[in-house]
Amino acid sequence: MTDRFLRDYELTIGLGAQAVTIKPPFRIAFSADKSDKADLNKMTLKVDGLNEGKRRILVRDSDEKASKSGDDADKKPTTTPKNNTYFPIDLKIGYQGRIETIFRGSVDQAFSNRPGAQFETTLICLDGGHDFLKGFVSTSVTSKKAAIDAVLATMPNTAKGTIGKQKDLIRPKILVGNSMATIQDMLDPDQRWFIDDERLNILGGDEVVSGYVPVVSAETGLLKAPESDKEEVTVTTFLNPSIKVGGLFRLISVIAPHLNGIYKVSLISYSGDFDGADWSQKITAKIAEGYTVPR
Repeated sequence: MTDRFLRDYELTIGLGAQAVTIKPPFRIAFSADKSDKADLNKMTLKVDGLNEGKRRILVRDSDEKASKSGDDADKKPTTTPKNNTYFPIDLKIGYQGRIETIFRGSVDQAFSNRPGAQFETTLICLDGGHDFLKGFVSTSVTSKKAAIDAVLATMPNTAKGTIGKQKDLIRPKILVGNSMATIQDMLDPDQRWFIDDERLNILGGDEVVSGYVPVVSAETGLLKAPESDKEEVTVTTFLNPSIKVGGLFRLISVIAPHLNGIYKVSLISYSGDFDGADWSQKITAKIAEGYTVPR
């Protein structure tokens, strides 16, 4: 897994016949932060060497004119128009053809320039951003389950993920306003909502998205000794898409055996360069002494 020549990825941008699929040997570099906090996960990704046809699909002027070619394109980057168009993106990474999604969302901004011999296309992406910003609900509900279903009905690109135990409402409630803001107002003190790969999750402190427990060790990609404060542990590993925010992993460290145990992930910061040295992730997690998987 440590050999850079074993790396693999697949990047898909757009819908239907207009979708662009990018695979090796194109060089991509990306950084992304995903957490269980009530915020939008974000990724910045760069692709080198796309031909003019693919650049025209991905990159447009703010006035929706096609980007110019030749000398003018070298001087002035072009950006996506600020409109209501949902423009999806899916990045899968892995090793030797075994790949899995680490970021699914939509393109918020895009531009191309030519800093050297090749064009470089930059994409700034948000997970759930289009629905988060545009979703608006206006209805009354008699239960929290109905409230979640009503909110998701206003978010066409967001699916239901893992939803933890919900207390009953004492009386019917009117929901009016930004869809996710209404959910935030209904959470119990120990609950958090987050959108991961366009799936809405709501978890309590001891709830996790899945019972699957991948192992983090020197044999599976642990890069250095884990670090710890009073409440959290931080580990750095090679990119491993099986480790999920809100999910579990088992830490096995020879250098710091006192930290060994099962943890619940609260933050993952990804950093990858297909042709460079970086292909890693930094994980922040809390000990999961007694966890449950909502049904």
